[in-house]
Amino acid sequence: MYACDATTFKYANIIKEDMIKSRKILICVSFFIPVVLIVFLAIAISFNPWFSFTKNALSDLGSSKAQYPFIFNSMLILIAAMGVMFSASFYAWAKTSCEKISACIVCGAMISLAFVGIFPEETAFHFPAAFSFYILSGVGALVYASGVWRENKILAIFAFTVLPATILAFLLSPFRGIAIPELIGASFIIGWILAIAVFILNTDRIF
Repeated sequence: MYACDATTFKYANIIKEDMIKSRKILICVSFFIPVVLIVFLAIAISFNPWFSFTKNALSDLGSSKAQYPFIFNSMLILIAAMGVMFSASFYAWAKTSCEKISACIVCGAMISLAFVGIFPEETAFHFPAAFSFYILSGVGALVYASGVWRENKILAIFAFTVLPATILAFLLSPFRGIAIPELIGASFIIGWILAIAVFILNTDRIF
């Protein structure tokens, strides 16, 4: 009986360790988000030399007027998928209600981002999806910041800046196009996600 219990305990530990490794791998996937963004965006722009960061929106690269719009749209869907993987592992790691709520909001933001890629800018659902992505990401960051303030003030301060920085980027932009504000907002969101990933991988708290 004791041998059976010991064997069961051993296999339970092995399964738990495998789950932890799998979740850490999903967390690490987030580090490829900026790589995918830069590479796919560069390729999309190379096929559309008319694109201007000061005169266009990023979504113009995925519209019907763009050449090979699937490059840009597939980039959004791929990044969204990676974001969902991250948020799932983030939720599994989370212990406080603020962390869990933040993970759920981030997941919602990533689903919205996927819809941005699925519905080009000519469709009615495109703008609500894009708007939801930025707002949900910022709100998720605020919720996270409120819960992690005592544990990591630096990360909390950075999280607090995501939504205000995104809003100000759009409001204060001197350009006719919104590509630069979009990239600024995306950079803050991605930076916050990567900061959480680094924090999770370096903390003593287990999944």
